[in-house]
Amino acid sequence: MESGCGRRRASSPELYRDPVDGSHVYTLYETGRRYRITRLSGGLVEVTGAQELGPATRSLTLGGDGQPWEIAIEEFETARAPYQADQPFDLVVTQAHAAFVSFVDAVATARRPLRGPPGPTNCGPR
Repeated sequence: MESGCGRRRASSPELYRDPVDGSHVYTLYETGRRYRITRLSGGLVEVTGAQELGPATRSLTLGGDGQPWEIAIEEFETARAPYQADQPFDLVVTQAHAAFVSFVDAVATARRPLRGPPGPTNCGPR
């Protein structure tokens, strides 16, 4: 379900809020994996089904208020410290684009030039 630029991920066997750092964790018993969702910026609008037992809808809604947001999703098998952003997202995008252009320049010399880096990454009005 979407509202503005919000996103929702539903239907996980278990969803809980980590009391140590406030992130939310999905545990998938079929695979033994956990997925930590750490909010880096923006607001968490709604949490549904956290700590529910048995069949239930479990979801996090981010950005439903129309404001920009950023999260880190980490897959892991046991507990570990959460991801900490050390650079702004737009800088990471610019650096990744520059690395990709450098790679393409090295392997595909007979081509048209690539466009510049992607535009703004926020979810504002289009």
